Amino acid sequence: MSRTGTKLDAKKVNSELFTLTYGSIVAQLLQDYDNMEDVNKQLERMGYNIGIRLIEDFLARTGSGRCYDFRDTAEKIQSGFKIFLGITPSITNWSPAGDEFSLCFETNPLTEFVELPDNYSNLKYCNILPGVLRGACEMVQMEIACWFIQDQLKNDNLTELRVKFVKRYSSYRCLCIMEIRCKYCCKSLFKGDSILFNAHHEVKPKQQINVGCHADESDCCSYTTPENAPNWIMNAINQESWTKGKLYCPYCNNRLGSFNFVNELKCYCDKYVKPPIRIVNSKVDILYESLK
Repeated sequence: MSRTGTKLDAKKVNSELFTLTYGSIVAQLLQDYDNMEDVNKQLERMGYNIGIRLIEDFLARTGSGRCYDFRDTAEKIQSGFKIFLGITPSITNWSPAGDEFSLCFETNPLTEFVELPDNYSNLKYCNILPGVLRGACEMVQMEIACWFIQDQLKNDNLTELRVKFVKRYSSYRCLCIMEIRCKYCCKSLFKGDSILFNAHHEVKPKQQINVGCHADESDCCSYTTPENAPNWIMNAINQESWTKGKLYCPYCNNRLGSFNFVNELKCYCDKYVKPPIRIVNSKVDILYESLK
């Protein structure tokens, strides 16, 4: 005999669970910080750390290539909201120069079941979203500014998120930002003591960028300067073990797969290995040319 009852909508349950989880995070931050601005900064920082990782999932799902202009970027951001939050904001209010636009939300899953008391008027409850956009765009060589103009939690008719193009990063700047980030402490690294790079450079203190593999939870252990970048890329390609895209674990010499900028690979020996470039000659050559 089958049991009769209401069948739960899995998507709705997941959405509500996400909403409640986010609400509990905001509530905890409000307990931890006395200053509302500090809470807003922490939410934006959390979003940034999510964005620098979420972009890889977005690119893998959509197969998107390089944006042709900022309007193309706006459309990809719009599709990202559809993929990850199940909402499609409208793109409006373009600036005459084409470097600013607004994302307008009639509904926002983050704010379901939420009401802000009057004494929380300075709280930017959804400030995680500007952080996500900033982090994701930074990983594709673009700096943006992002802020809320209207908020339904503050009795506005809709939620409006303003996005402004600031500048495009050079490939070198992008390489410095794009992982290498520590798996454990999230510090921004340039490159680590991995199979790609094992030398220790002696440089002046003002030029030092302290980095470490951290893949085995080790301390920061090596230094590099921007001038070294083309050399270590080409030296890596010229090593016999790197020919034809073959990679080997430095701990056990097992064969590994290829990498992209933000991925890491866990070997059978339970060690994480993280070179910062994909070892496919055409990709490496392009990167090398951009660093000259």
